[in-house]
Amino acid sequence: MAGADVGRSSRVVAPALIGVLALGVWEGIVRVEQIPPYILPGPLLIARTLITDWSTLFPSLLVTLAITGAAFFVSAVLGLLLAVLFTQSAWIERAFFPYAVILQVTPLVAIAPLIILWVKWVPLALLVCAWLVAFFPVLSNTVLGLTSTDRNLVDLFRLYSATRWQALRYLRL
Repeated sequence: MAGADVGRSSRVVAPALIGVLALGVWEGIVRVEQIPPYILPGPLLIARTLITDWSTLFPSLLVTLAITGAAFFVSAVLGLLLAVLFTQSAWIERAFFPYAVILQVTPLVAIAPLIILWVKWVPLALLVCAWLVAFFPVLSNTVLGLTSTDRNLVDLFRLYSATRWQALRYLRL
């Protein structure tokens, strides 16, 4: 049992130590190299500013969290629906997946100004930008998960003459 406790605590302690060490190195580099705060603020200055300007920053935090949550929700729903379509029709996957890849590899900083110009309402433009970041990982991992079903179970469903939709509903999902 003692070995399990050591393994469990090392999963928490090791990343925490690395995080503290990284923050210390960051602060040290900023001080030794005398890097101006407008170029690279140190972690202590960031923490101090976070505390002193909390009343200004908190409303922005709420907006950011709302946009992030909405983008994740939209990405999850659209990613799941499109992944189901991709796994049910090879033609649809071949037709649409290249465009999903193009969306993923296009740098957001290159198209964000265009999105802001095209989508007149800024919160919606920000939602679209956040959606672009989150959509492809959801789509590709859901497709991977839906196609990683145990072959023996797929054969069993075929043996029992399950329809494609029954296999999707009861086996893959």
